[in-house]
Amino acid sequence: MVQQLVINSSLMISSLFILSLLFNKSASFNKHSFISVLTYGIGFGLLGITLMLFTFSVTNNVIMDLRILAVLLAVYFYGTGPGVLAAVMIAFGRVLLFGVNYSSVVSVIYLMLVTLVCCLLHKWLQRSLHMQWWLMNLSTLCLLAVTFHLLLTDNALSLRVTALYCIFFLPIGLLSRYFIYYLQSSSRNAQEVLRKQLDLEHIFDNVDTVIWSWNPVTGEKSISSEIESISGYSREQFLNDPNLWYSILHPDDAKTHGTFWNNIRAGNRSQRESRINHADGREIWVQENFRPTMDANGKLTKVLGVLYDITARKEAEHALLLSRNKLSTTLDSIGDGVISTDPCGRIRYLNPVALELTKWQLADAIGQQIENVLILVNEQTGITVPNPIHLALLENRIVDMPQQTLLINRLGEHIPIDDSASPIRDAKGNVTGVVLVFRDIQERRQHEEQIKQYAFHDSLTGLPNRRYFREKLADHLINCQASNSSLAVMFLDLDHFKMINDSLGHETGDLLLIEAANRLRSSIRKQDVVSRLGGDEFTIIMSGVTMRQAGEYARFINHAVSRKFMINGIGCFTSLSIGISMYPEDGQDVDTLIKSADTAMYHVKLNGKNHFRFFASDMKEKILRKLEIDKGLRGALETDGLRLEYQPKVDLLTGNLTGFEALLRWSHPEWGNVSPDEFIPVAEETGLIIQLGEWVLRTACRQFRKWLDNGNPGERLAVNLSVKQLQDPGLPVMLERILEEEQFDANRLELEITESIMKQGEHTIRILKRLKDMGVYISIDDFGTGYSSLSYLNRLPIDALKIDKSFIRDIFSDNSDAEIVTTIIAMAKSLNLKVIAEGVETLEQLDFLKLNNCHEGQGYLIGRPTRPEFIEETFIVSD
Repeated sequence: MVQQLVINSSLMISSLFILSLLFNKSASFNKHSFISVLTYGIGFGLLGITLMLFTFSVTNNVIMDLRILAVLLAVYFYGTGPGVLAAVMIAFGRVLLFGVNYSSVVSVIYLMLVTLVCCLLHKWLQRSLHMQWWLMNLSTLCLLAVTFHLLLTDNALSLRVTALYCIFFLPIGLLSRYFIYYLQSSSRNAQEVLRKQLDLEHIFDNVDTVIWSWNPVTGEKSISSEIESISGYSREQFLNDPNLWYSILHPDDAKTHGTFWNNIRAGNRSQRESRINHADGREIWVQENFRPTMDANGKLTKVLGVLYDITARKEAEHALLLSRNKLSTTLDSIGDGVISTDPCGRIRYLNPVALELTKWQLADAIGQQIENVLILVNEQTGITVPNPIHLALLENRIVDMPQQTLLINRLGEHIPIDDSASPIRDAKGNVTGVVLVFRDIQERRQHEEQIKQYAFHDSLTGLPNRRYFREKLADHLINCQASNSSLAVMFLDLDHFKMINDSLGHETGDLLLIEAANRLRSSIRKQDVVSRLGGDEFTIIMSGVTMRQAGEYARFINHAVSRKFMINGIGCFTSLSIGISMYPEDGQDVDTLIKSADTAMYHVKLNGKNHFRFFASDMKEKILRKLEIDKGLRGALETDGLRLEYQPKVDLLTGNLTGFEALLRWSHPEWGNVSPDEFIPVAEETGLIIQLGEWVLRTACRQFRKWLDNGNPGERLAVNLSVKQLQDPGLPVMLERILEEEQFDANRLELEITESIMKQGEHTIRILKRLKDMGVYISIDDFGTGYSSLSYLNRLPIDALKIDKSFIRDIFSDNSDAEIVTTIIAMAKSLNLKVIAEGVETLEQLDFLKLNNCHEGQGYLIGRPTRPEFIEETFIVSD
């Protein structure tokens, strides 16, 4: 019996071992799946059938086997499904092997009851594994005892059989239970190791690094999936093709591949940076780190490698190299000297300009203290200047070099420089050195002197300009106030300069200004200041002079300038109109003294020129009057305070009305009527004449257009133009706009200009021609009273001459006036021009003009200037 028990036990244990290995090592499915239930059930069913073939005798009448343990183990370890399937297979095996008999029926019933109880216990006690096993064994033995009691009539025999079975069943059952538990635990541990290995491989496959291993003995290789991202080739291609890596290496790196691997085979750790050709054609930089493992005999057993994609780093290094090269090229190319030092002030770098300025060689200068190479002293005192690099290190800020600093270079040359030193900081803000930038400012100083010369001196004459004059006058006033002394300011204007400039040309005019400036410079004292304000205006500052002395100097200066000038072989003359203001009598500040001297000079101009005058208080009154007139005129323009009166003109031969002349009138609310002879010059001087003239033209054209619509006002409307208006380049455009807006025919407009137009040059003649091309009728007003030139008269695009009323008034009392009138009429006839006489006040004058074939006339005899409504009542005849 013992022998049979050992056989059964060994058979069961070996079968369990084989089943455990089969199930746990080979099964790749979940144990709760249908296939796993089927597999485990069949396995344990076959084990039970096998155990059923090897029985042992308990008594002479009872034999037993361990088949029931197969069911218990199936239920306990793998669940009710495999247990039930195993029980069914064992039951069928019993019937097939031993036939259908009473013993088989009992055996099957017992088997099914045990299976049912074990399944219920397994379901109820899922978490109490030990309790399940003990209860399963206990219930099995109980059912066996009941079975034996029912089958065996001898109670003593039944108890003895049950006891013997328990003695053998329990140890074998426990042994099988713990044996298969141990196998499953080992399997779980192996699976845990495998899981951890898979987790590690998963980690390796998800890092941005290729991990590679090779066993040269077995040929086994492994490589992480990152190789696919780096190279573009699959992991399987690398595992299957040992030459793939060599084939994708850059040709230059492939040349050293053999040497690199020979070093690894020799057991040396190796590292290199190489390039590979990615599958998509890109060039990838990688860093390869390899660590060989050698056995005790020095034989290579394993190689572990790590590969990094360093393309981004290489590109950054390349960009940094380019940046450094560019920076180096820039520093070598700029015109400033650049020196960098370490935190101790030792030189680390000098660019070519710094080497040139200091006269040091680069090899000699590197490592030197900055004060040995950059020797700095004050330009005026010669005292050593603290080096800005040390100040920048000490104070941890940007430091500028003091002004008037000289660099003494290695050859002993003194070079004026300026510079600034700035600390160099790393990413953490720590000072790692200082950079100093400096430059030779000798040329800049020369440029500054030139700029200063241009800023404070006249480019033509070389004399100080207006800005310099004002600053010097302010300085002189401070000195005069401190010393309680006097000062004279002279305002000088060259007489007849415009005529010389226009007639002889601008080049001659410029040469005349230069020579006049030289004469002024040589005529004053050393401490005096002569300046050119612009054009032909000059000023002189004479300090410490009395009024009498100032007059004597003015007379002397005028005499010096009035001498004959020889310009390009042409002799010409000019003189000075000089206005003088005295400090402190005529002003105590710059502007007041200049205005006073200018006012005095203006009065000299009005009174014959070629002289000097001191400023007088009544001159201020005249200036104030001008200011008030200017202000009043501007207000009158804004408030419609101006009006036009119209004086008729007639044909002297037929007596028919030929038109009207528009005359501007101004009635001030406080001053009453203001004469045009007073406010027109002010308007010309201030420039208001342009705006005023536009208002007159527009108003007159609108009025004459109204008369044309209602009757016959004659052929033309005459309007006076000043020289300032004719000098305005915008006059033609403005006139075209007015004619268009007022729907006025240009042929009906007559513009009267003064004889002084002949002095204005070609620009004014071009404007007159443009007006003439528009169809405007042009006449010269007050002819005979100004500068006349037949050559100019012949060039002007004019239609008529208007004889000044002064000649008409004295036509019978002064024979020369009568001759002038007849001459003008004859000259006009020869030039095919009409003649208009103004100031006709008597019948005798009218008869004289008719007798001499004067075309038109106007005056008090014909009609006084009057308002439009009176003109309409008296002269406008309806068609």
